[in-house]
Amino acid sequence: MRGIKRRVSIVAWVALVMLAGSALLAAGAEADTPPGISPASASTTSPPLPGETLTEVPAAWTKAQTATVNQVQWEYCDSFGANCQAIPGATSPTPGSSYTVQQNYVGHTIEVSETGLGINGPIVQESRPTLVVVPPGPSIISPPTISGTPQQDQTLTASQGTWSNNPALFSYQWSECDRSGDNCNTIGGATNQSYTLTAGDVGSTIQVQVTATNAGGSGTAGSAPTSVVAPLPPSNVVPPRISGLAQPGQTLTTSGASWSNSPTFFRYQWSDCNGSGTRCHAIGGATKQSYTPSTRDVGFRIEVRESATNAGGSASAVSLPTIPVPATIKSTMNWVFFYSPTYTRILTLIVHRASVDTTIAVRCHGRGCPFTSRSAVLTKPKTCAPSTGHPCASPNPRTVNLASWFGKQRLHPPATVTVKLTRPHWIGKEYVFRTRAAHGPRVQILCVAPGAKRPRAGC
Repeated sequence: MRGIKRRVSIVAWVALVMLAGSALLAAGAEADTPPGISPASASTTSPPLPGETLTEVPAAWTKAQTATVNQVQWEYCDSFGANCQAIPGATSPTPGSSYTVQQNYVGHTIEVSETGLGINGPIVQESRPTLVVVPPGPSIISPPTISGTPQQDQTLTASQGTWSNNPALFSYQWSECDRSGDNCNTIGGATNQSYTLTAGDVGSTIQVQVTATNAGGSGTAGSAPTSVVAPLPPSNVVPPRISGLAQPGQTLTTSGASWSNSPTFFRYQWSDCNGSGTRCHAIGGATKQSYTPSTRDVGFRIEVRESATNAGGSASAVSLPTIPVPATIKSTMNWVFFYSPTYTRILTLIVHRASVDTTIAVRCHGRGCPFTSRSAVLTKPKTCAPSTGHPCASPNPRTVNLASWFGKQRLHPPATVTVKLTRPHWIGKEYVFRTRAAHGPRVQILCVAPGAKRPRAGC
């Protein structure tokens, strides 16, 4: 009977020990610390990058569970830390092993597990997964470039440049720099891929900074600066004007033109034009601001083209043409005077080569003058028709003797006789005879421009 009680006691003790061991095992499993990953930030704030080395922080085991760890295994999981699989070759028989993240695990999480030998068999402890592995930040391969013309109102466009690590987003910042491309300042609001130059950019160079971003970070690279931004080319506001008399020997000058966009250089070209001013040809060598017509310009209208230039280009404007350059009438005079100490008498005063529509105006001023003024216009004579009573006359009168207008009148010094020969659209002549005592008259020949109020010297 005692033997039976003893056997029951032994069985109960063994059962109690086994129950206690199971309780201890359960209690130990709950109290253990799983393995970790260093750096700890890989699981909290700083996603791991390809090429980064992770190190296992060994788990804490109770002796009731195991005395040895027989395997450390690195694993890759989905982006939620689930569906983990062993990374081939990333194993170690001892805790504290390291693993270098590979490029092909971008987009996955990483965790590490320890397998130990427990009383009842293998026990696996797993770390907390890292954040999702991200690629390295973009790195520039070839810098961005700027296309377009660096001139006011023109649009510049930046290329993205060439980058590694597949950037997904690009941003831009345009800057204004000095003429050598240094001392750059960002242009407010200029953050698009294109930028339209303004008047404020003239005289500066332009650069663009491109920032490339992916999940792993950002990289920034700058372009080379443009050439100096040019202004708009000149634009004519008021065309040039010609001042002066359009006559041989008289100087014409261009002035009064007005330009926008601050031209720095001007050129001129004078031209001869037909009667309507529509067909013109440049006058050789006439490239200054002033031009003096010659007899070769007779019959032509004269215009001037003014060209204005700045760093942005050139533009030109043309004046209105002058009236046709008149010729000087071909009429001439010859004269013969008798003079004494007290008076002068006109013996001969002849106009030669007087054309139809020539006006002869004679003025006499001083003692002895038979008249103050007289004039005559040479007209085409009537057709010779003796049968109608009209006398025959020369169809082209060319000689007029004015001595008969004075008869034998004595002109007392300093009496003055003026003979003006004019013709529409021609340069006329004025002969001035100033009588002198005991000498022949002093003679002066002047030019009479069409429409001019006063004659001038130079004929």
